[in-house]
Amino acid sequence: MGPLLDLRLSTAALATAVITALLAAYLRPRLPDGQRHRARNAIIVASISLLLQLVSAVTELSDANAATTTIGLIAFLALAFALVSVVGIVLFDVTLERLGVRAPSLLRDLLLGVVFIVSVFGLLRDSGVHLVSLVTQTAVLTAVVGLALQDTIANLFSGLALQVDHTINVGDWIQVGDHAGRVTQIKWRSTSIVTKDGCSVMVPNSTLLKSAVMNFSKPTPTNRLGCSIALHYRHAPNDVRDALLEAVREVPGVLALPVPDVIVSTFGDHAINYSVRFWIEDFENDKVIAGQVRTRLWYAVRRAGLEIPFPTRTLHLHQTTRDDEARAHTVDLADRLDALRQVELFAPLDEAELGLLAAEARVERFGAEERVLRQGDPGDSLFVVREGRVRVVLQAGGTDRELAVLGAGDFFGEMSLMTGEPRRATVIAATDVICYVIGHAAVERLLGAAPRLAEEISAILSLRLGRLAGERQGLGSESPGRDGGAVRDRLVSRIRRFFGLRGRGDEVTT
Repeated sequence: MGPLLDLRLSTAALATAVITALLAAYLRPRLPDGQRHRARNAIIVASISLLLQLVSAVTELSDANAATTTIGLIAFLALAFALVSVVGIVLFDVTLERLGVRAPSLLRDLLLGVVFIVSVFGLLRDSGVHLVSLVTQTAVLTAVVGLALQDTIANLFSGLALQVDHTINVGDWIQVGDHAGRVTQIKWRSTSIVTKDGCSVMVPNSTLLKSAVMNFSKPTPTNRLGCSIALHYRHAPNDVRDALLEAVREVPGVLALPVPDVIVSTFGDHAINYSVRFWIEDFENDKVIAGQVRTRLWYAVRRAGLEIPFPTRTLHLHQTTRDDEARAHTVDLADRLDALRQVELFAPLDEAELGLLAAEARVERFGAEERVLRQGDPGDSLFVVREGRVRVVLQAGGTDRELAVLGAGDFFGEMSLMTGEPRRATVIAATDVICYVIGHAAVERLLGAAPRLAEEISAILSLRLGRLAGERQGLGSESPGRDGGAVRDRLVSRIRRFFGLRGRGDEVTT
């Protein structure tokens, strides 16, 4: 390697090292946090090159030719590395970023590595080194190194294959073995994924090619989830399917298309097992959405009167006396009576008539943010809020406007109960809500026994409608006005026809 000893300090190399260090220092604060280390490394290596070149100058003065040549060679190699690094920063982190193009880090490192190697070979050639002889002399060493680094080399080429065919990209949600997470970086040796628990997992690139990898982000970010629920055999599967689907469609995060479905999965020893399947796009929050679906299913099942049975092999013993049952029934009936006494619509009813309604009122539960009523749907029942709060929302002109927030003691749905007209607004549970529901059949029996109540209720209903109209227009509380009598007569006629009663006002049209 005699000609190699001809390397000497040059003013151009010295100036290049200084300019490279200054340019890297200028670019460093302008780079993203994750890329600043590249500029920092370039500054360090350029500084080392500068220092070695100065040392080479000193050793050259003392005629230490061998030491001078070695130090000079190292200095030039360091300078080449720093210069290639700065060129890479300018090309990839400045130019391409402004054009909106982001090159994979592995591809970037590979290209810069090739440029560096070509630069080194050029330097050696200019120094008089016979490259063919050098490669021949180092063949054995290369073979030894290749055997020692075969796993690393396999990971390298595996990473290149992943980058070329785009099987996995940064940002994809994947699962490899027991590990599932989002891909954050594909490096030379491994691919980094961050799990939903915030843990970082390094997966060797060769493992990604050898193992089955599930990519939740391709071909589309839409994924299907499912949960199971067991219900009693006495419930018809078609009825169960309707109730479960209605609950699932209202859950935030569940897609309307593809549509959810419910299938009968198995006939168990104590219940029919149903699988509720639905689609989501937000895979990061899949467990949260699935939990919300199960919550809605519980409320829907309770409201529909469906039973989630215990296994038949489990024995439940519960002893109560008739006095205990009677006491519990009395307390429950008293609660219902108290709630109905607060309903302005039922003011004309005496205690006996209120008792008839209270005895037939059913209890329904709704979860927070669950829809209780939908505007435009048919209905024939009234709701009295026992616990919790609901929001009344009017949908008009493509927008939703919140009209009121109702709490314990408030009621809604009176027009549908008394006239059978469609729901005038959408009602959504603001919190978990318990409601007493008065149905058409109970009021029908009551009016059949006391037809006079139709006119008294219609008078109260017309006053309530007048006040609500004034509140919606921002006019405050007001009476029905000059046509209040006509409104009341129309309401009486509609109530009588809806409940099949006969009497004065039947000839009034609506």
